[in-house]
Amino acid sequence: MLKKLKILYATNDNDMIHDNRFLIKFIEHGHEVHYVSFIRREIKESEKIKGINYYNLPVSKKSYVDRYPLYRYPIRYFKCLMFLKEIIRKVQPNILHAGFVQISGVISSLSNYKPLLIMPFGHDILKYKELPFYLRFLTRYAINKADYISVDAEFVKDKVVEFFDFPKSKISVFPWGVDRKVFSPVQDLSLRSKYNWEKNKVIIMNRGFQPRMDVKTFINAIPDIVSVNPDARFLLLGASNLDVEDSL
Repeated sequence: MLKKLKILYATNDNDMIHDNRFLIKFIEHGHEVHYVSFIRREIKESEKIKGINYYNLPVSKKSYVDRYPLYRYPIRYFKCLMFLKEIIRKVQPNILHAGFVQISGVISSLSNYKPLLIMPFGHDILKYKELPFYLRFLTRYAINKADYISVDAEFVKDKVVEFFDFPKSKISVFPWGVDRKVFSPVQDLSLRSKYNWEKNKVIIMNRGFQPRMDVKTFINAIPDIVSVNPDARFLLLGASNLDVEDSL
């Protein structure tokens, strides 16, 4: 039987939907979950999940320190660290689970609490060599303090090993997967009919058109794909801040 744990989930809360996917599964498996956020706003009641204890970093609108992003004003790390230590003393978790490396990962590692699991989001590792010196230092510090790391792709695991010489045996890889309640096969062919694609192979790119998603590489590959399979068709569905027409 799976041991029930008291989990302290630390995040900078830049995307509640990803956090909530983990939190819901923790609750479903009977774990006691405490959520600490370093974001500079109050978490709305509509964003909260029943059964989870929430702790939000107190922020003063009049405070000079609180006006700046965390990693651009390092004194805020200290403020967040003191807040986290207070919650740790109160909760006494079985495990400290931290997300985005350069923020919640760094703060959690500075707390010296064990065991520490760090879960990189992807680009916080992949863009490591492009970071300023002090962020590279903090990233390396946080990774080296982790007892275990979980990532969602083998490619990210490889970079953790390459950049930080972290033991492969202490890294787990799991894909996000698909929620079959939302995405499931249907017989509605209206979209294919709209474009007269009933007999075509259709390839969908749903990543956002941010530069770090490198959608241009996908676009540049289209001629090579079409040269092999002329019947291939493509849908790009991501929100755009990239000039797709120029790429084509």
